[in-house]
Amino acid sequence: MEKAKIGVVALVTQEYTGSYRAEKFFEDVCESMEKEKIDVVRAKKVVRNPADALEVCDSLQGRIHGLIIIDINWVVDSLQYIFTNELSVPVMFWALPFNETYSLACVHHYGACMKWQHETYEYVYGTPEEREVMDKVQAFAKVVSAIASVKHMRLGLIGPRQTWRVTGPQDMTNEELEFSKKFGTTILHIEMSELVGVAEAIQDEEAKPVLEELLARSGINELSKEASIYMAKMYMATKQLKERYQLDAIAAETCPVYSGLMNVQASWLADENIVVDTEGDIGHTMLQYALSRMDEKPAMLGEICSVEENIVRIYHEGSSAHSLAEVKERVLLQRSGALGCYVGLAMKETNKVTVLSLVGDKGKYKLFCDIGRVEGASDQEWEKAGTGCLAKVNFDMDGKKVVSFLMSQGLDHHYIVKIGDFTKEIAMLSNYLFLEEVKLRK
Repeated sequence: MEKAKIGVVALVTQEYTGSYRAEKFFEDVCESMEKEKIDVVRAKKVVRNPADALEVCDSLQGRIHGLIIIDINWVVDSLQYIFTNELSVPVMFWALPFNETYSLACVHHYGACMKWQHETYEYVYGTPEEREVMDKVQAFAKVVSAIASVKHMRLGLIGPRQTWRVTGPQDMTNEELEFSKKFGTTILHIEMSELVGVAEAIQDEEAKPVLEELLARSGINELSKEASIYMAKMYMATKQLKERYQLDAIAAETCPVYSGLMNVQASWLADENIVVDTEGDIGHTMLQYALSRMDEKPAMLGEICSVEENIVRIYHEGSSAHSLAEVKERVLLQRSGALGCYVGLAMKETNKVTVLSLVGDKGKYKLFCDIGRVEGASDQEWEKAGTGCLAKVNFDMDGKKVVSFLMSQGLDHHYIVKIGDFTKEIAMLSNYLFLEEVKLRK
């Protein structure tokens, strides 16, 4: 996974108190970030005047995805403005914890200026020796990586074209155009017939060794020999189209016409850190891809289908990664139609998961994000739920209240379950992308 490059620059007013800290503090910050495996691009000098600022900006232009500005002491806002205006990347300010420097006041002031101009920022306060400080810097680097990836993302929408209009575009929708403008994602329309045609052109002998490798990392296979080979061909065809169109992720139509054609492929590819959504859901495909830039572990996409006490059952017809199950032997490849497949598994017990959902249009989006835990499900519970992909999520509050709250907020039915706590990163992502963050608990 390619990391974002983070520029680091220190600004100082030489005549003011605390200026003697500049070089040492700058070096300590850069060294600490590099120890955290962050890809740092250092400014060539400490900036003391506008000429220095322009020289450093020119050296960073086009090389960085995010910028950390260290206000060593009080610096004029016109100096900070040069960096935020010239470089146009997500910015984090660093305030020194030394009273005589006025550093925190300086960050406070210029941050307010940015807010007045409908721009945004993050900040840290402290020294690089503090774990809390470096955790936030690490989160910034992950979020910048996600933002940069999404901004240049190519998302393949595999399924039928619209070929109708009211007063808008013919083959796309206004919502697709608005989404692209908001996030930068390019949506490529690809016919399902093209994917099927590529698969059907693959010879059985070519597919058999691929199938053998795939089944070696799969669960229990209930498919016929013919269906298994066809699923391998669809897997190969999906990878070919990904390469042909230089796709970063795929959202594929599966319901009602193509049920079972892409499910096991999505499961296999998820464990290769390739996002394939089987609901044609552009927004959640983009969000899963952004999460994969922060952490390569796969996520599950599903729908809230029932509740019982504190348990919210998030369920899907079956396309989640094998690795989300306790062991691969508890994953079942089941027949769907003549040659299709859907994946059955219960998500393994996990102490902490992040649950997310994205909704909105016309440039205004809500992003739900909260922490829960996944409780283990017995084989009987899984079978009763429907033998698809099941996650028993416990938010430590009554499940009916959870659903009522989500519905009251206008959240839609799709939810992502990602192992780990990404609340800090998502709060930061929401800030930089101007998303309204929704949480169960204030």
